[in-house]
Amino acid sequence: MFSSNRFQLAFCNRVFLDTSDSGIVYWLIAGVVIGILFVITGLLIIGIGYQVGKIYRKYCWDIISIIVAIMSTAIAIYLGDWIKSVIPINLITLLLLVHAIYIGIRCYVKD
Repeated sequence: MFSSNRFQLAFCNRVFLDTSDSGIVYWLIAGVVIGILFVITGLLIIGIGYQVGKIYRKYCWDIISIIVAIMSTAIAIYLGDWIKSVIPINLITLLLLVHAIYIGIRCYVKD
């Protein structure tokens, strides 16, 4: 226990309190890498969302899709507690999954 506390203290002193050039450079590099990863993740989310939007507009841009979205949301709200007790899944994830399956069926039927 004592050696673990000594290691933690030495680690905190080295990483957080070190003002030498190597500590500053380390945090600058870490910040740049994290920033680049955030940008890449954002671009991936935007690109995937754009492609899904194009598919949705091509196959499912009608009143039936709106009815399916509203009905599945209403069912998830009304039966949310029961669904959570039967299936241990996030309800928003379940809604997205149901709508993705609906879009898949629409794409299959339309072609």
